[in-house]
Amino acid sequence: MKHGHPGEFPHGIEPLWGWAVALALLAVAAAFRVPGVMGHIFDQDELYTLVESTHLFSTTLEPGIEARPVYYLLQHALLGVVPHTEIGLRILPMVFGLAGVLLTWWIATRLAGRTAGLMAGILVAAAPWHVYVSSTARYYSLVYLLAAGFFYCFLRAARDSNGWKWHVSAVTCLILGASTHPTFVFPAFAGSALVVVAAWALRRLNGVSPWRLIGGVAVPFAVFLSIAFGILVSIGRETAVRNLEGRGITAVLNLIPGVIEWISPLLLVAALVASFGLLRHSSRTSDLVWSLMALGGIIGTLVILFVAALVTNSYPYYATAMLPLIFVTLGVGIARLTALLPTRRGWAAAALVVILLAGISPGAVSQLTHGTKFDYRPALEQARAETDGDLVLAWPIIVQRYYAPDLRSREFRPNPDYLAGILAAEGSFWAIASRRRHGLVGDAGDAARRWLSRECEEVNSFQGRRFDFRLYEVILYRCGTP
Repeated sequence: MKHGHPGEFPHGIEPLWGWAVALALLAVAAAFRVPGVMGHIFDQDELYTLVESTHLFSTTLEPGIEARPVYYLLQHALLGVVPHTEIGLRILPMVFGLAGVLLTWWIATRLAGRTAGLMAGILVAAAPWHVYVSSTARYYSLVYLLAAGFFYCFLRAARDSNGWKWHVSAVTCLILGASTHPTFVFPAFAGSALVVVAAWALRRLNGVSPWRLIGGVAVPFAVFLSIAFGILVSIGRETAVRNLEGRGITAVLNLIPGVIEWISPLLLVAALVASFGLLRHSSRTSDLVWSLMALGGIIGTLVILFVAALVTNSYPYYATAMLPLIFVTLGVGIARLTALLPTRRGWAAAALVVILLAGISPGAVSQLTHGTKFDYRPALEQARAETDGDLVLAWPIIVQRYYAPDLRSREFRPNPDYLAGILAAEGSFWAIASRRRHGLVGDAGDAARRWLSRECEEVNSFQGRRFDFRLYEVILYRCGTP
């Protein structure tokens, strides 16, 4: 690494340019998010949000909200004034999502100028993952926003030797982020730890004091974690930091490919290449610190998630906190690369971002038109129209009870013995199953699909038009003799 120099953040944002870009990015981001906010069905996690935000610490849903209360407390405060509909519950994620787009643009602009900010802002505005978290009634758009704030504050804490405001700001983002979802700490820990190691052991980051970072950020946050975990232990809720007992080896092996597919391999590889490029060729300490955070945060998160999946339920969106590192790194990398060209720098930057947008376009269009979830409403409507009091098996049962509470229902389980027992007791029933690329959801060994094919008639199937690799098909079965 090369030594940096003081005054690492010279890039201001001109008022006229800033307002124009901010409004344009907000318009693009809203265009990708509003259709989902208004039209996509609730998934089960969103309805769990409604339950948990209503009952807060008295909820019976596991693992409870004790280890992630921030978002639920905010949503609880709004429940008295917003309708309990898709739009009402998605207002907060939408606001946090749009704020995350603007903050990404602002950080990249501060680091590397107009081109970096514009490129990073465009990419995050259209990214399927960020569009999803911005239009789903969960806390992940807030996780993204706080993560972006933390990474920038940590960078400033590493570079600014005068005062402690950036250390305090970084710790504040850490506390709020970890209290929104515990997985927030994965990229924050891995990325900042690599910076401290580089500054301490390698002694190659000019002006970065590892002791100030440890004393000003790591120690206060460790104290908070100790106090918070002590409180959880004292009330018998230490298990709240885990998400049940794991989903099996198949889910573990599919986790990291799922993360990569959702980011898009092109974006992930480009961000890693940009990080290594900045680390190797940049003379700015701010670039070096950011690239170290990006490498540590991205690679470290994937490793930690894989290990965590061995002992508790883990999902691809648990990596949301590392996304700001990807988008800002891409923006800064494009700006630094095109700055080396003698002419037509703007055209070169535009060409690079178009290539990256092309890589995420199948997922972006699919998210815009169909969302990243099963839509059970047509199947429930057909079952309601054609049934005469017959039992309907549906999963998730909380979705059926929200959209079709009048149906006589039980939970669908992909277990042949369970289904055979219901058939013997009822004589006939309706079943609504969910199929992904690998088969029916939860159907280990394909046993349930074979039973349904043998004992039931496939009445209808429903799936939106998609352009990516994902599949969300809802199948309506009629089992037994009416």
